[in-house]
Amino acid sequence: MARSLDVISAFHNAFRSDMAAIDRAALALAGQPLEGGDEPTATFERFRFFNEMLALHADGEEAVLFPALERVAPDVAEAYWRDHRRLDTAYEALDGAVAAGDVLRMARATAAFRFHLETHLAKEVPLGP
Repeated sequence: MARSLDVISAFHNAFRSDMAAIDRAALALAGQPLEGGDEPTATFERFRFFNEMLALHADGEEAVLFPALERVAPDVAEAYWRDHRRLDTAYEALDGAVAAGDVLRMARATAAFRFHLETHLAKEVPLGP
């Protein structure tokens, strides 16, 4: 039987995988060759859907998990809240780079987004075996 943490880990692993693919695609669009023959534009364009799913996931954590955490470890809860706001800011930077059509800014923004995401996810539920 799946436990709640198993489901969270599955979501987090999917987020890691998708963000890595989006980051690789952004590099390809900026002129770095992409391994494996993936089509960078189609892969990169998933960033909006990715962020929608990430935002829904974050909303759930903020509604259910963070208030419970706040009662027992307010400083930890505050750090998680701040992480979520940083992820919002990372998305806004990426969206702005796309709107400007600047492929170098897009690649830099996806790298920053990926860094913040991976750091945050590792705090919540570390990678399993």
